[in-house]
Amino acid sequence: MKQFLLFLACVGISQVYGVQVCNQKAPGTFEASPLNCNEFFMCRPGRPVLFSCPKNMYFDVASSSCGHQALCAGHDASLGNGEGIGPEYTPIETNPSRLVASSTACHGAPVGAVRLDTTGCRAFYQCTKAGPLRLECPVGTLFDSNRMFCEAADVASCAFEQNTGPSMGSGAGNLLNLLCVGKKVGTKYGHPTNCTQYFLCNGRNVAQLFTCPRGTAYHKERKVCDFANNVNC
Repeated sequence: MKQFLLFLACVGISQVYGVQVCNQKAPGTFEASPLNCNEFFMCRPGRPVLFSCPKNMYFDVASSSCGHQALCAGHDASLGNGEGIGPEYTPIETNPSRLVASSTACHGAPVGAVRLDTTGCRAFYQCTKAGPLRLECPVGTLFDSNRMFCEAADVASCAFEQNTGPSMGSGAGNLLNLLCVGKKVGTKYGHPTNCTQYFLCNGRNVAQLFTCPRGTAYHKERKVCDFANNVNC
């Protein structure tokens, strides 16, 4: 009976901390778990996502990434009494993370950087001293390539979509890549014929296609996805 009550208490603590460590934190921020040095939270609107580092690795609060020699430290999050904490704030658990030594996603990137998975939007990479760490977003979410956090699949802005329209043949794609030659990672250009899409330079002289969430369009001056009625298309 005591073990069962202790289990319930730990679950409750996890729910409380999942909310409080992300209080007033920007979406996409990684925060250490106060209960387990192997775990960390991704802050996002609503329920935070609970990730875990690979075996024998721990979340390093100094670099905001997993590491073998990690500084595991607490923070000033207060446990409080947990009032008002409901299941809608319970952290969403994910599949185990894994190091992918063959990936070039983190080439030239600093430790702690987040990089896109060019094979799709189900996952992303965290750059660690041990190499690129692949983290999968929870079921029902995708990694929003624009806002850089796991977002509901029906509203996530996802790159790498194939455009089969006649205006985007291989020749046009090569011309668009010229826009990114020598440009830093994150440089954006609006799509010339589709107001809901834009291109982002990946730092390797390649223009990657993004689609804004439903109901929004790309604002070329502000360089963000904005409500469609705010965009002159």
